[in-house]
Amino acid sequence: MFFSYNNGLSATADSVEVEKTSDGLRIVSATNLQIVNGGQTTASLHAARKISPETLEQVHVQMKLTVVPSNAYEEVVPFISKYANSQNKVSAADFFSNYPFHMRMEEYSRRVLAPAAEGTNRET
Repeated sequence: MFFSYNNGLSATADSVEVEKTSDGLRIVSATNLQIVNGGQTTASLHAARKISPETLEQVHVQMKLTVVPSNAYEEVVPFISKYANSQNKVSAADFFSNYPFHMRMEEYSRRVLAPAAEGTNRET
């Protein structure tokens, strides 16, 4: 469930080398890889690896990797870092629509039509 609960990493690199596998493309190497968002995730994985490396055998972490040419690196990477680290704050109220009560109400609202307005024959 780590993958489901974690936002993953945002990283940049000058270039990447990939190889084709039966599962798709696999990154073989990255030049000047820099994690610009995901420090807490990285620290958590490092701590878990120090305690019990085998616990990470089935852990997958998503990563958004932006390849930025070296001649644009100094100009572009700070903005990627800035925007990757400045999302809107999420409050508890933002999750209310996922509560079972609200989900049932949505289902109910899709099944039950409001009576037709006076002078019309169409329910909505």
